[in-house]
Amino acid sequence: MSKSKTPLTPEQVEINKIKKEKAASGFTSFLAVVLAVAIAMGVLVIGKSTAQKQLEQTGSDFIIADDAPGADNDDFVSNDSVSDEMVDENTETDVETDDVMQNSGNQEETKEPERELPKNPAEWTKAEIVNYYKKAANNSTGVKSVQKMTMDEGIKVKLNNSALEFLIDLAMPIMKAALKANSIEFDGITGGYNDLVPSDVKSAKAYKEGKYTIVEMTMVEQKDDAYGDTFKGTTGHGISVVGNIAVVADNFPSWTINFKDAFVELHYVNPVVKVKINEKGVIEKGTWSYVVSVTVRDLQIEKVIVEDASGDVDYVVTTGGGF
Repeated sequence: MSKSKTPLTPEQVEINKIKKEKAASGFTSFLAVVLAVAIAMGVLVIGKSTAQKQLEQTGSDFIIADDAPGADNDDFVSNDSVSDEMVDENTETDVETDDVMQNSGNQEETKEPERELPKNPAEWTKAEIVNYYKKAANNSTGVKSVQKMTMDEGIKVKLNNSALEFLIDLAMPIMKAALKANSIEFDGITGGYNDLVPSDVKSAKAYKEGKYTIVEMTMVEQKDDAYGDTFKGTTGHGISVVGNIAVVADNFPSWTINFKDAFVELHYVNPVVKVKINEKGVIEKGTWSYVVSVTVRDLQIEKVIVEDASGDVDYVVTTGGGF
């Protein structure tokens, strides 16, 4: 015969209520910490349609919904064409510039006298390589690209509440899995390439591989704070960057996340572009990659302060399976 449960006294009911509130509060604090670190690591990415991306590149303030009429990618195909037949030679050119860190903004270029593009890519100047790439990118709005992020080493975090620090270690496998699962497919070529200029490029080379033209560029490394722009800056023009991570906090009004008084630095290391362009001037295969090294200090979320956090995220965009 089962025993009847003894009713809880009013004092016990109140104690249980307080315990639940404390547990919920602690869990909320933990989620807030993970959220902040996740934002800093670039886990939360605000998706943009290709149409919106193209409008942003041209400086438009209009927003096109993904299902809006006229938002098809074909509306943005450039009329520019890429030079046709070229001599089949496996030669290359490599042009170097100083490695300069910069945040954003377009750079004024000294325009070179226009000339007929040499058939041998090895003879192209850096400006000609950049222009050839831009035309190919604009011709490639119909291709599919895939974005992937991975975090192999994890992150180091120091909080003002040491009791919560061990929870970060428990959450690390979840965060790594979230990054790997965050594969986003989109139409067209990544980056604010319409604003790409030679000074964005540290080194560039072009060469023939059968009927294909190969373009390889190493972008000038870029540093941003929490208020970056996805398609601005040297790396933003060539590949795209995390962008404004502070705006993500607006999606969580129940949590106070103070980016304004925090130190946030996203350093885009070794940004490289390598593409394979066919005879029609379309990027058939390509890989855009860098490592974003993130440093966060004095970031307050509710009553928790991320005193110091750092880590590296590998960022790769591929089209045609990569190259």
